[in-house]
Amino acid sequence: MGLFTRIGTQGALGLHYAARNLDVEAARGFDVAMKAADGAIRLAEVEGDLASVWSDALARVAADDQAARLVMGSAARLLYEAGEMSAEDAVALLGRMLSPGTTPTDAAGFFEGFFEGSGQRLLYDANLRDCVDAWRISLDEETFTEYLPVFRRVLSELDKTEKKRLLDGLFGRTASGTGRVLADHAGGFWPEHLKTLTEILGKGAPNGG
Repeated sequence: MGLFTRIGTQGALGLHYAARNLDVEAARGFDVAMKAADGAIRLAEVEGDLASVWSDALARVAADDQAARLVMGSAARLLYEAGEMSAEDAVALLGRMLSPGTTPTDAAGFFEGFFEGSGQRLLYDANLRDCVDAWRISLDEETFTEYLPVFRRVLSELDKTEKKRLLDGLFGRTASGTGRVLADHAGGFWPEHLKTLTEILGKGAPNGG
């Protein structure tokens, strides 16, 4: 265990430097390795400072604007899932990374890193969902089409019922004894909004009827 702790600590200290300036392929490989290391460190429950050193390393990656955005998003998600990043901080970071000041490529990378494997989080966290929906609406048609595979990858794990719940959440619909009620603000943009969301969710999404 002493060797594991030593190797883990060395890896943690250099993590945010290694996460910088990676191309797409290298970022994906690094992301897989980082998540595997995180799982091993948390599973081992080693004594000493390794756990806190590792969490600090993830926090540096999540805050490092030079880090590959996919890796940056994954680091933030690992912290959030471990309870080491508050919901408020996660929403603030997601809002910044999906803001108009971020390039679509960087935003898509962060979005994929943060939500890949945990797309269900959008069902339960309205603030995160609103950040993502605002970003999606801001994309022009060409950019939206380019990043449609990213949306689909992240949301592919949702079943038909979960996709329906996601659309209900996005449109502010609530279940009642007489059916569903559309939020007052949604009527004007319903057709186009539903069209793009259905493209994202693919087969199994409701038809809006």
